[in-house]
Amino acid sequence: GHDGSNLSLSLAGDAGTIINNGTWSLESPTNRTNLTSDGTAQGTFVNNGFLIRDNAATPGAFVVMDNGVDLVNNNIVEVLSGELRIGSAVTHFGGGNLEDLSGGIWAVRSNSTLNLPRTIETNGAHLILDGPGASMPGLFEGRVGLNSTNAGRIELLGGADLSTIEGFTNLGDLVLGNDVTTGDLSTLTVNGDFTNDPLSMLTMQIGGSPVDQLYGQIDVTGTANLDGPLTIEFPTAYTPDRSESYDLITYASPVGGFSSVTGAPVGFDVFVTPTAATLAENDPDYAYGTVGAGGSVGTDQDVSAGNPLSVTVETPGGGTIEIDEETPVPATPP
Repeated sequence: GHDGSNLSLSLAGDAGTIINNGTWSLESPTNRTNLTSDGTAQGTFVNNGFLIRDNAATPGAFVVMDNGVDLVNNNIVEVLSGELRIGSAVTHFGGGNLEDLSGGIWAVRSNSTLNLPRTIETNGAHLILDGPGASMPGLFEGRVGLNSTNAGRIELLGGADLSTIEGFTNLGDLVLGNDVTTGDLSTLTVNGDFTNDPLSMLTMQIGGSPVDQLYGQIDVTGTANLDGPLTIEFPTAYTPDRSESYDLITYASPVGGFSSVTGAPVGFDVFVTPTAATLAENDPDYAYGTVGAGGSVGTDQDVSAGNPLSVTVETPGGGTIEIDEETPVPATPP
């Protein structure tokens, strides 16, 4: 079905052009071909709104855009259930390398599949894989010996997984994590070396404890070349316990480090170890918490000369009070 009030249709000779400015929903519970041409000329579907695949009776039920209809995606193509097969030309594959995708937002939700007509080795579009079983066959699975590159934006959320056939370079925005309270680890597996460019943006989301695996992770079989800024986000407002740690990137060996880390909770930092870049407590003697009237927060730190206790109190108005104490305070006898 579609929203006819927001749909315009124009014809040029024997070729037809459909321009979608609203929502065009490909709703079929079973397999079918939904958009096709009459065979006399190549048609074009221009999506300026939302092109959505939904209401599949089974996870594998597919809808086909026939190879007689070219697709121009200027906004969002989204697969909410089942499979969408685009057998036609996609104008966003261009240049001398037809494995480069540029333009448009392409989103796939849990247990759903988006099949584009070509493999993708260089991404310049906005790709979203959200939920377990979200799949884009051919994404970074093209040719042995050819590294994959993200120059656009990729989001792996809610337990989605993505693997590359070779090494991977991030030149754009890369977001991994879990923005829900239930789900699985969202994982990018790089079968080779991983390079995070100095001008790239890497964001790791944490939605819960490491035991529940509600966060994002990059697993690198080779060397991780780390650079550029790293942002930590907590979309569910989860606050990690001081005993918790998260291996955000695992690798065989590291080179370099992040230019900056923002969003880490108070008392935490990201440490580049020989095997992983880990978000963990930055001082085992550091105690922190929100204290109301009559409340308290404690530390096991030994207070002595040369080993001062530093206390910073942040007030609701934004001011701070700092206390440094090197002399132990004797207990008062009962």
